[in-house]
Amino acid sequence: MQLPVILNSIESNGRYTEIETKNISSGGVFIESSDIDLSEGSRVQVELTLTIDKLEELFHMSNKVLLKVDGSVVRSTDKGIAVKFSNSYSIKPL
Repeated sequence: MQLPVILNSIESNGRYTEIETKNISSGGVFIESSDIDLSEGSRVQVELTLTIDKLEELFHMSNKVLLKVDGSVVRSTDKGIAVKFSNSYSIKPL
């Protein structure tokens, strides 16, 4: 699943925008980009904006939410990075 993503480096205060996920699961995400200069073990925060059709109908909220998830880089290649999610996250309606 491809989703727009903002990647924040917790340690170096780096910020990467205009990038997309290549695939995502409940345990982590692969972000495809040759522009990300983070090594394995780097702590990051991943910001994903999800469209949820039923959100407005069920909860009278916006039809989008912002999901922020902390994680660590577990693989770094010239094609992108793989991030393993931690249990720290927040979800906010937009």
